Amino acid sequence: MSLKRILLFTVLFGFFCPAVEIPSIAVKKVLDFISQPKNFFLEMNTDMESPAPPPFDTRFQFSTEFSWDLITALNMNLKFMVFREKAFWPSITVGLSGWNMAGLYIIPKKYFTGSCWGITPFLTLSRELKSDMRFFLGAKYAMGFLDFQINALAGMMPGGLFDISSLSRIKTSYRDFAVFTGLNYLTPREREVTALAGYYLPLRKMYAGVIYSKKNSAFGIMLYPDSFLLVHLFVNLQFSI
Repeated sequence: MSLKRILLFTVLFGFFCPAVEIPSIAVKKVLDFISQPKNFFLEMNTDMESPAPPPFDTRFQFSTEFSWDLITALNMNLKFMVFREKAFWPSITVGLSGWNMAGLYIIPKKYFTGSCWGITPFLTLSRELKSDMRFFLGAKYAMGFLDFQINALAGMMPGGLFDISSLSRIKTSYRDFAVFTGLNYLTPREREVTALAGYYLPLRKMYAGVIYSKKNSAFGIMLYPDSFLLVHLFVNLQFSI
């Protein structure tokens, strides 16, 4: 993060919020978000994924994270159990999730240009502990590309200490390998509860979540201990066969 950006943020924050006392940890998290926007999109990518095995007694599932769809971050998650558990061999599930910030393409180019997308292939191994419970673990490789420019800011106050034009463009990407593990539990009412945790190895970034699934929908919460936004809530629409 450049010195200009830090100083500009500090001045604007002090101008608009002179009477508000903000804990230093909150200011640090905001600065972290500004300096590393890719972390926000990586977490968004993680929210949209569904790396657990398909629901009990099914082999295929399609899902989409509905709340992100509403703001035109169109996304999907596909997974297929290519091998069912047999003897000492675990079940094997392969999957792919992806997203694209489609809403960016409808903004007039005089105000904004750019693209923003991500894709994650994953592999999951699972084994039943009981008829209504199974353990799973796996790995994934998250990839994303962000390149957008706010044309309305370009050229404003060029040069000098507060060069606002330098804030007009964000271009970054992420390629991060992660491992994950978790448990599925099938309730007596045919609802599925999933608890999972993962770790992005290059970033040393942890996350965890709990998901409550019905036949065609799921509600979940994700936790990112070192994130600007600690808690993420989401709603999935899904179809399984």
